[in-house]
Amino acid sequence: MIKIGIIIMISSIVLIAQTDTEFETYLEDLSKDFEIEQVQADSANLSKAILLDIREREEYEVSRIKNAIWVGYDDFDLSRVEDIDPDQEIIVYCSVGYRSSKVGSELIDAGYTNVKNLYGGIFLWANEGRPLFHNSAQTKRIHAYNRKWGRFITNPDVEKIY
Repeated sequence: MIKIGIIIMISSIVLIAQTDTEFETYLEDLSKDFEIEQVQADSANLSKAILLDIREREEYEVSRIKNAIWVGYDDFDLSRVEDIDPDQEIIVYCSVGYRSSKVGSELIDAGYTNVKNLYGGIFLWANEGRPLFHNSAQTKRIHAYNRKWGRFITNPDVEKIY
């Protein structure tokens, strides 16, 4: 029985390592697909930047990065950001970075001059153990989008919601 437990534990560690490598490869490839600057969470100046959540409303309602403003993706419209100074630093994020890179590029095309994409999105943020919020309270829950993308959430302390 102990051997089975050890085998399961080792298999889980190997699977997480493979998933982390696959996620990192995906993020590196994604960074090459868009012209938007990628910013790491450690180097992002979140106290001065405006943080825009590009995920769908149901994802945002589960959890978000503190002080993020929801603007959506499927029905994103520039009117949602018209009150933001075009020279203000804006950091966009979504689950992994694809949707936010697309909307970030749209903001740049519209004349916003200081737009960056949060590298790895909220999934990498959560994997690194950074705080997630539901309204004003901290939470351990995150919307995993679906099971295919949810595999990239590898932090065992985070509860995936589908």
